[in-house]
Formats: sequence, C-alpha cells, structure tokens
Amino acid sequence: MTTSEPLDCQQVQMEIEMAAISLQRQKKNASVLFNQWNHHKNEDAFISTSVGERIWLTTHCLREAEVTKERILRVGTRYLLMVRLYQHMEKWGEASSFEKQVFYEFEREYAFGTEAIRNLIITQRDVLDIEIKDMKAVLAQQEREMKEGESITSTQVQRIVRKEIESFRQSEVDALKRNVEEHEAEIILLRRASGAKPTAEATEEQYRNEMDSESMEDGTRETADENRR
Repeated sequence: MTTSEPLDCQQVQMEIEMAAISLQRQKKNASVLFNQWNHHKNEDAFISTSVGERIWLTTHCLREAEVTKERILRVGTRYLLMVRLYQHMEKWGEASSFEKQVFYEFEREYAFGTEAIRNLIITQRDVLDIEIKDMKAVLAQQEREMKEGESITSTQVQRIVRKEIESFRQSEVDALKRNVEEHEAEIILLRRASGAKPTAEATEEQYRNEMDSESMEDGTRETADENRR
C-alpha cells in the first residue's frame, strides 16, 4: 500500500486559495440561478407553455440549485479544514507566523478568511434553501396539474369528439339540403329559359292522344268502306 505524503506549507496555502476561488465561483452560479429562476417562473412564456415543459424546466433548475448548494458546503468545509491544518502547522513550527500573516493579509477580490468564508457559506446555503423550497412547491403544483389533466382527459375528449361528430353530421346534412335546393332552382331556371318545354310526362300524354286519334280515324274509314259495299 502507498500512503500519501503530508502536505507542506505551500501546498496547504494552495488548497486554501483554490477553495476560496471555487467558493466565489459557486456563489456567482447561485446568484445567476436565483435570477434565472425568478425570471422564468414569472415569465408569460413559461406560464403559458405546456405543463410538461414547465416540469422539465423546474426540475432542471431544482437539480442545479441542489448541486450548487452541495458544492458550496463541500468546498467550504474543505477550506475550513485546510485553515485548521494551517494553524496546526504554525504551532508545530512547520509554518512561520510571518509567512502566515503575509498569506492572509494579501489583498484579494473575493471572500477570504475564516469569518468571511463562514458567512458566505451560511448566506448562500440559506438563499439556496429558500430557492429550493420554492422550486419544490412549484414542481408539486405542476405535477398536480398534470395528474388532474390526465384524470379528466378521457371524459373530456369523448365529449369533444362526440360533439365534433354531431356537428360534422349536421353540417353535412345542411350542405346536402342546400345542394338539392340549388339544383332544383337551377332546373326551374333552365325550364324558364328554354320556353317551358313539356316534361317527359307531358310528352308521353301527347303521344297517347295522337295514337288514339289515329285509331279513331282508321275505324271511321273501315265503317265507311263496309257501308259502301
């Protein structure tokens, strides 16, 4: 088995510095996430979108918030442990008080020092806890909306489909009636335009009358011939 070598003074300083920089980066991430979430949840585009898309976005933001909180706590714990180790190294004579003073008094653009880092951790943890609680509440509401939508979908769809079918059938009947009426109107106009030509029934009646007239004439001739004889 191999054992890791103990850290020297410079390595401990590097660990403390890297932890402080990482905490500053996670703080910025938490701030961006907070602003994005408060913007999205009140945005018209988010409110009007489907419940599935809202659940996806809320779940994504919730996961990012939980991960950011976990990183802040983990990195912050490492920072405090490295600071405690550095203090012990000073007691053990592995680090000089002057070197320690120079290291801590060096001007930085981010939070540094035990008190500042502890305040940063507590503040960001509390902010993220409030944010996570809000996200979970919104997510629970969205999930209820989805369940309620699923429970009434079947009956609503059946009712809507039935109404659509009835409406379609009625519209088809009305269209058929209109077509018949329009066709009859066209026939009447054509008859008027053609001088009221006789219909098929009238033509057949005329044909019968002509045939009866011819039969009568033939009978009259035959009677006259017989009388002549």
